[in-house]
Amino acid sequence: MVMNELGHQNRQIHILKVDIEGGEFSFFEELFQSSNNDQRDLPYIRQILFEIHLGADRSESSCRRAHKLFELFRSQNFAIFHKEANVANAQNLFEYAMLRLNPSFFISPL
Repeated sequence: MVMNELGHQNRQIHILKVDIEGGEFSFFEELFQSSNNDQRDLPYIRQILFEIHLGADRSESSCRRAHKLFELFRSQNFAIFHKEANVANAQNLFEYAMLRLNPSFFISPL
């Protein structure tokens, strides 16, 4: 991973902007898989800004893949704090901003 090549292991990243034209699914799957395998190599990321591409057809499979992606974010303690449709493009693009929160934020009160 590029972060390893740049020597950014064990460093805090305040904002990670990801805009890779449809590659966001595989990128985040690999990033979070790395965090589950070896937490020491994954930087602590505070915020992630990205655009998600559902495709012109907005098929059920692409929506399921997006849902799975947001479950991955949740498993890493990220919550959505901003979202908006990219109306300048007819390809069903949506921009999201995620914030990593303390795990206790996600615990439901009794």
